[in-house]
Amino acid sequence: MTYFGNNNLNSDFDKAYHKLLDEIVSQTSVAFYVLNLKNHSIEFTNNAFNSLFACQSGYFHKKDFSLFKDFLTEEDYLCFFKIHFQSYIRLTRAKPNKTVQEINILDKNLKQRTLKVSISSLSLSQDCKPSHVLVQLIDITIQKNREKELIESEKILHFISHHDALTELPNRKLLIHYLNDSILDFEKKQEGFTVIFFDIDNFKNINDSYGHKVGDSVLLAFSQRIKEVIYPGDILGRLAGDEFVLIAFNVSTDQQIESLAKKIILQFKKMIEIDELKFLVTCSLGISKFPDDGKTPGDLIKNADIAMYHAKRNGKNFYKTYEPNMTLEIFKRLETEREMMNAINEEQFEVYYQPQVNINTNEVVGLEALIRWNHPTKGLINPDDFIPIAEELRLIIPLGEFVFHRSCQQVQTLIDENLFNGYLSINVSGVQIERGNFVEFVKDSLGKTLFEPTKIELEITESVIMNDTKSWIDVLNNLKSIGCKVAIDDFGKGYSSLTHLSNLPIDKIKIDKAFIDDISETQNSRLITEIVMFLAKKMDLTPFAEGVESEVQRDILMSLGCEFVQGYFFSKPKSFNDIKNWLKSVRDTQCLEN
Repeated sequence: MTYFGNNNLNSDFDKAYHKLLDEIVSQTSVAFYVLNLKNHSIEFTNNAFNSLFACQSGYFHKKDFSLFKDFLTEEDYLCFFKIHFQSYIRLTRAKPNKTVQEINILDKNLKQRTLKVSISSLSLSQDCKPSHVLVQLIDITIQKNREKELIESEKILHFISHHDALTELPNRKLLIHYLNDSILDFEKKQEGFTVIFFDIDNFKNINDSYGHKVGDSVLLAFSQRIKEVIYPGDILGRLAGDEFVLIAFNVSTDQQIESLAKKIILQFKKMIEIDELKFLVTCSLGISKFPDDGKTPGDLIKNADIAMYHAKRNGKNFYKTYEPNMTLEIFKRLETEREMMNAINEEQFEVYYQPQVNINTNEVVGLEALIRWNHPTKGLINPDDFIPIAEELRLIIPLGEFVFHRSCQQVQTLIDENLFNGYLSINVSGVQIERGNFVEFVKDSLGKTLFEPTKIELEITESVIMNDTKSWIDVLNNLKSIGCKVAIDDFGKGYSSLTHLSNLPIDKIKIDKAFIDDISETQNSRLITEIVMFLAKKMDLTPFAEGVESEVQRDILMSLGCEFVQGYFFSKPKSFNDIKNWLKSVRDTQCLEN
């Protein structure tokens, strides 16, 4: 409380002092006014106040508080009045003599401003009882705007740090947070929920072929398709790249899970259109359930990811629910990856050879080079256990180059020793071709080993070549231009037709082993084999049967006019030393017969 003493201005000093106070009040930048508590009239306003409310000096003098209605909105006026009323009650009850609150007003330019209202009691009497209040209106608009900007910035930063920049879906960090909360909530309710891990099949091909801009548009369209089938309240997030996670709170039973998974897969029967481009996009789903498959966010996501991996292995565009044995398979895979890296450095791989025979003459016309992993403790490892991993890790490139170069060296030795004079058949992976320098590698390797290009036959699987026929045509033409022959391996296993293959520069069709296995058992397999052989010959292609394991199969193929075969009936794949000895024995036998 401020006490002014008496107001006797008789002396020159008092007058000068009063003038000085008037000057100080008029110059201060803080708007204020003095309100009489007795009659609630305004007794004084300073220049800053008059400027704030765009009124002339003395306009408020002796006017009551209601005059503020002309300058404030109804809402702001009521707020302002409330502040004064509360202050009056506090002051008359000997409460602390100062109150501070904030209000918003419209200034003379009709712009909203935020004012800090500070109300203090004044006394002009000796008993120190409040007679007036000093109301200071401090403009804190800039400060408040900065605070709002800071709050908005923090909101934006929080959103950015918790959401994916492209799709604006929750990112890994926020998904983990949601999962933690959900686990606590569903544990209390003793209920379950489901986590689904998505991965777009072959998405890398879209990015590589059409660029990341188109790839991003596909990701946006993909996430929108998922949103259309999930339940309200479920949470869809993006982990990274083409990996998404759905937390499904309304799905817990096997029947509900199966229904949702099928709905999601059906969403992509219709092509995704980006500008004038159309993409048939599919996805693989992995599913884990709380609490059966994990009680932490990490375990639930990890196990759903493992299940998704198994869905991809089963042909993609499919879903799998997590099972504990899947983790053991993943550990085995990781161990294989690690050991494979060591095996390359330690030269544990070697080339085996399987003879290819003319069944009419029993002449060995070719040798197929096959890679084998001679593990120091596990012995020979089946190629089916490491070739798919090698392709995924792109280790198939150094392995394929090793097989090509080593087999050319070794078979050239057999030729030089007059043990063999046929062709060398070598399998080629699509990953090797994608690298872009395969033809140059072939030329270089043939030059270094002095192996005759016309004695090379490159085997490429039907499914790989039909994925991107146009790209393969150029590669195959370049290979044939240097003298190499080309064979389509596993024909009938994929989805192409002889009509499609007629456009390719190829020389041979190797009929898939599955048809040969059943050729003596089912009429269909025999009929398909016969038709393929007939049409292949019509197109000047050599039909070839692989996987011949019995005399019955051999005889049926002979009756169908198939000349060239390979299989266990004639010989299993052999190491270089063994095939060398085997060829010697064949030569010696033929010499004796002659």
